[in-house]
Amino acid sequence: MKKKNEKKTSIRGKINKSIFRILIPALLLLIVVSCYMAGSTVTTLNQNVLEAQSENAVNRVDSFFKNKITAISMFQTNTRTQMYFNSTHSQADVAAYDDSKEVVKILSNTMDNMASEGVKTAWVVGIENSCYLLDTGDVFPLDFNDETWDERILQTKQTVVTQPYPDTISGETIISIVSPVFSMDGSDIIGYAGLDVYQENLSANLADIKIGKNGYLELISSDLKYIYSIDTSVIDKSINELPGLSDDFRSKVSADYEGEIDYSYEGVKYHSLIKLCDTNNWTAVTNLPVSEMNVTRNMLILIMSALSVAILLILSVSIMRSIKKVTQPLMMITEKVEEFSRGNLSVDIAIETNDEIGLLAECVKKTISNLQGIIKNISYLLSEIAGGNLNLTVEGEYIGDFMPIQEALIQIVDSLNDTMGQINSSAEQVGVGSNQMAESAQSLAEGATEQAGSIEELQATIENVSEQVSTTAALSKEAYDRADSVGEEAKTSTQAMKDMTAAMQRISDTSSQIANIIAEIEDIASQTNLLSLNASIEAARAGEAGRGFAVVADQIRKLAEDSAKSAVNTRELVEASIREVEKGNAISDRTSESLLRVIEGLHQIEASVQKSSVASEQQAEAMQQLEEGMGQISGVVQSNSAVAEETSATSEELYAQATTLNELIGRFRIKDNPHK
Repeated sequence: MKKKNEKKTSIRGKINKSIFRILIPALLLLIVVSCYMAGSTVTTLNQNVLEAQSENAVNRVDSFFKNKITAISMFQTNTRTQMYFNSTHSQADVAAYDDSKEVVKILSNTMDNMASEGVKTAWVVGIENSCYLLDTGDVFPLDFNDETWDERILQTKQTVVTQPYPDTISGETIISIVSPVFSMDGSDIIGYAGLDVYQENLSANLADIKIGKNGYLELISSDLKYIYSIDTSVIDKSINELPGLSDDFRSKVSADYEGEIDYSYEGVKYHSLIKLCDTNNWTAVTNLPVSEMNVTRNMLILIMSALSVAILLILSVSIMRSIKKVTQPLMMITEKVEEFSRGNLSVDIAIETNDEIGLLAECVKKTISNLQGIIKNISYLLSEIAGGNLNLTVEGEYIGDFMPIQEALIQIVDSLNDTMGQINSSAEQVGVGSNQMAESAQSLAEGATEQAGSIEELQATIENVSEQVSTTAALSKEAYDRADSVGEEAKTSTQAMKDMTAAMQRISDTSSQIANIIAEIEDIASQTNLLSLNASIEAARAGEAGRGFAVVADQIRKLAEDSAKSAVNTRELVEASIREVEKGNAISDRTSESLLRVIEGLHQIEASVQKSSVASEQQAEAMQQLEEGMGQISGVVQSNSAVAEETSATSEELYAQATTLNELIGRFRIKDNPHK
């Protein structure tokens, strides 16, 4: 059965909970999945942007150099160039060579063809003549020791792109594309042909590449120097010279790594993509700040979350309104039924619909009407029974599960008629028997009272004896405790005597050690005396020069003699002290033995007192048990006396109640033949 203060939950609340337990988690899961997918999509888009821009940068760099590599590679087997290198072995030969104009013409044509490629100059140089021949016809000497590209070409025998370097003439940073020129038979390299381009031309070609809003492109040469960056302060600097650059970035660029990397530079975190150029193995790095990658994703997630929450609120309100329309009639029926449960049968349910709720309301109305008729009939029957009228007939519309109530009421009326008839005859017999019981109980109570008085006198005598035995036991216990206390004190005295004896022995041992020390002092005094004598002899030999030393030796001798006398006196005192200590040890041993005999006697007295105390306690316990037994007997006798008196009073009361019962039963009008 539910408590009155138990919290109730409405149908609407249950439906709301059931729906929202499924709907809200599902929508939240949908929001989380959508936000995750949106974030992943944005991340993928940013990654695709980095990939595309990185490919664009690499393609531009490769395209920038491919045409120039193709153009300069044509000189590898150019006949005019081969003849020029074979015919010139010094700068003087270059100046005297008649066909050098033909070579200049070829170089000039190459420059014309590369006019849109940002080429600064075209040139050839022979290994033997060591002179630059430019497309303008100018000649400049060359020191191969200052160049590094010739070693690479000699090893690979292929066209190479040099690292950026400053031009000795203009001072600007240039990049050279150098191709070997082979001998007629193609076996040896006899010279080189090259094109020089300004580094700023390459930078201008890459300047329009944008990486997001705050991202940027960087181009790093094979010797780890910056060729291009939006931060012009790092151009021509090595990545190892920048203190704010992470070590992971340095190590991966140095190892020609290709792929994604997250690194930080001067406190800013970047997500980057690293690719290598095919033409020169330079590194193109596309950088995008992590914060920029996240801002779009976070904004999209925020917008989707806000829209999802708005949709969730609108959907929740719509569902709650629909539930309210359905559950409002049920709540009205619930309120009326709740009033009906509190005993109000005059409730009116004003709901008339053609659905299940209307049918429920009609059924509740019929149920209340039937209950009103049944309760009215039951009230009439109970009021008649209360008035003493048992000559009744049960009538009314009891249908369905109410029919057992009608049958029960008929059985109650018939049973009451039968019971009242039997009670009437039994009450008369109880009145006669209770009167006889009262007389017998009175006699029993008087005898029990006399027995109780005798037992109380006997119990008082036993209590006096028990108190005397208890007093004796207490005195024995006190004597035992005092004997035990004296024994403990004697033990303590014995232990103190032992401690004193041990102390005397330690004093004796110490005195012996002092005697040994005195003997050592005597030895030292003797040796000192001998030493002073030797010193006096040596001083006498020294004559006037040793007089002062003789005086000192004489004083040392006197001190040695005084030390010997003091040692002898101290020895005598220590020996006297040792003799007195030995006498004290003997006295303490005798005293200790006497105390041991006293303790043994006290133990015997203690044992005797303990036995007497135990016997007294056992007697006290026996008297206590006897006293308790008499108390129990006295209690039983007193209880019997009280029960007898109560029985007498009860019998008299029973006789009076039987008389009253006869009077009450006489008020009922019962059927003449209740068993028919």
